[in-house]
Amino acid sequence: MSFTLPRGRTLGLVGESGCGKSTTAKLTLGLLPATRGRISFEGAAVTAERDRHWRALRRRMQMVHQDPLAALDRRLPVGEQVVEPLVVHGLEAGPAARRQKALALFEAVGLRAD
Repeated sequence: MSFTLPRGRTLGLVGESGCGKSTTAKLTLGLLPATRGRISFEGAAVTAERDRHWRALRRRMQMVHQDPLAALDRRLPVGEQVVEPLVVHGLEAGPAARRQKALALFEAVGLRAD
């Protein structure tokens, strides 16, 4: 498989169950080690080594699962789940800034703040 994704674009993988969609996504994100070929992002190799380079890359890439019921944890408020990556990757300083970012994201996709 080979693909190039221009900056700012989104790639959707579609196919039958078991065809390799999740495996491809995990390889692309460096969540699985590649046994052959190469994976690169902006010219830099993507590996499964969880180093500083990998963590910086993960701030910019994401896998969205096809099963909507598995995408969110029904035991936690949606706002907490949206804020979690901001905390993990240190992208917004402080709870107030993270809340504002979450509200902006809700608005961008047409969801009410409540």
